[in-house]
Amino acid sequence: MISKIVVNIPNVEFINLSSNPLAESPLEPHVARAFSRVRRLVLNNTQISWDAVLMLTQQIPELEELFLCLNEYSSVRTSSTICPTLRLLHITDNSLHDWAEVRKFGSMFPSLDTLVMANNNLASIQDSEDILQRLFPNLRSINLHNSGLNRWEDVEKLNFFPKLEEVRLQGIPLLQTYTNTERRSLMVARLPSVSVLNGSVVTDSEREDAERFFIRYYLECPERELPYRYHSLVTKYGKLEPLAEIDLKPRCRAQVEVHCEEKVEHPLTPPTYDVVVYKWMHQNGAEMRPFKLSALTRR
Repeated sequence: MISKIVVNIPNVEFINLSSNPLAESPLEPHVARAFSRVRRLVLNNTQISWDAVLMLTQQIPELEELFLCLNEYSSVRTSSTICPTLRLLHITDNSLHDWAEVRKFGSMFPSLDTLVMANNNLASIQDSEDILQRLFPNLRSINLHNSGLNRWEDVEKLNFFPKLEEVRLQGIPLLQTYTNTERRSLMVARLPSVSVLNGSVVTDSEREDAERFFIRYYLECPERELPYRYHSLVTKYGKLEPLAEIDLKPRCRAQVEVHCEEKVEHPLTPPTYDVVVYKWMHQNGAEMRPFKLSALTRR
């Protein structure tokens, strides 16, 4: 039925079939060819098989954007026929755990610009620098929200994507023990080429602050445990001293100077006391008649 509709709209460029059950729908090559003019194809929550997806990508010569969310994929199969035009792959909320599956996207979609993989429990990024550079030469943006990454080494491997400039990386186990400031600063310092982090632009001043924070954060770290960025940043800024700790809490005592004839006292009292209170205290306690009060310091 769907193919008949598409055949009768020969110039259609955008098709959204989300939530239509396609798991049991056979897709023959002549049916797939009905989609040949499509540029943007949305197949979210359709349970369409990966083999059917491959057939579609082979029959759609100008496909640019493909949405495959909520289809329960745990693995994917490669194809000898690539899809050179695909720029965006949105494959969130599936069951992709192993980076070996993600690697296949690079070989199948060499022009991939944006990869959205939020809510897949991806455990790590396993490839080396040369492999990532070769498989994802054009990747500009990656979304790994709520993945299973739990090592800084995996975050640092994002630097191996040669054109990567936008990263979304929230809700991962690695960052759970850090404050919001620590999370962002430590990631900005580790990703020198990323200009947009979690949707916010990284300004030059923020980057400098983050890099200085990074140096101070690891000052007491043993040499063998220092992150790889540490020494390059020390070369850039020098080995910074820890920031001075400044106590901004309100003072609870004030030192005053009380003069009475030849006698001088220096009591510590709450800073809210005024002259009337001091007069009452001394007239009723020490039988002194204060005639001069000078506030000296607060402690």
